[in-house]
Amino acid sequence: MRMVKLSTVFILLVMILIASLSGQTVYAGNIDPGSDGSAYAYGENIGWINLNPSYGGGVTVTDSALSGFAWGENIGWVSFSCLSTSTCGTVNYGVVNDGAGNLSGYAWGENIGWINFAPTSGGISINPTTGVFSGYAWGENVGWISFASAGPVPFSVKTSWREATNPIANSNGASSYFSEGGYNAYATFDVKSLSSTPSGNLAFTSSKTRRKVVSTGITSLSVTGKTAVVTGPCTVNGTGGYSFTTTVGDNATPGSRADTFNITVTGPNSFNYKASGTIISGDYIVSQ
Repeated sequence: MRMVKLSTVFILLVMILIASLSGQTVYAGNIDPGSDGSAYAYGENIGWINLNPSYGGGVTVTDSALSGFAWGENIGWVSFSCLSTSTCGTVNYGVVNDGAGNLSGYAWGENIGWINFAPTSGGISINPTTGVFSGYAWGENVGWISFASAGPVPFSVKTSWREATNPIANSNGASSYFSEGGYNAYATFDVKSLSSTPSGNLAFTSSKTRRKVVSTGITSLSVTGKTAVVTGPCTVNGTGGYSFTTTVGDNATPGSRADTFNITVTGPNSFNYKASGTIISGDYIVSQ
């Protein structure tokens, strides 16, 4: 037991030394975010593998890859990326995430060799909405490694990573209109958010008030279910200094007499204008 502890401490010191010499820092991973033990994979021939050990940093999942180290009492350290050991110039390897939670590539253990995360008749995936791992990895020297089981001894691996969403809200390439006090009000918009950066455009014309609102940028886009909220700066009849908040509801397809549009415009001298209604013609598309 003392020899095992001394070996563990030695390996940890080596890992920290490698990281410091390469300008890297050993960070805590994002496995087992609820601290409920959701950190263990199991191999019939090697026992438990801890992806969130109390030393060494653990495994980190990102949109593109996994990195860091797991620990097995019977097998030692397992590296999920050559970046973790600064060996990419010699042996380029790693476990890859396709952004939707489907894993591929290889991890490496000094004592067990390669672990394939996308083998024939197996494979590991992460649920993009819950962060829970499932499936089997394969090692030529160790056999199958399971990342979840319902029993008789249940176990699982979970990460705080979630699939990045790219929400959109648009008027389906055409103008829409609704009634504003017996007058037509027209709206067209095309807004999206890629990698949390919103962009797009919005235009609204009120026949009743003879106001034309045109966005000059998009500050935010948030989507909940089939409802989108868009904010940003705008002009009113060509004059700047105004801001808008628009809420649109994608309630049916097609959207005529079902989809909804709501806009609030604020600006200089306590300017505050609001208009809303169910569209008479048009179709809104809102998705995550």
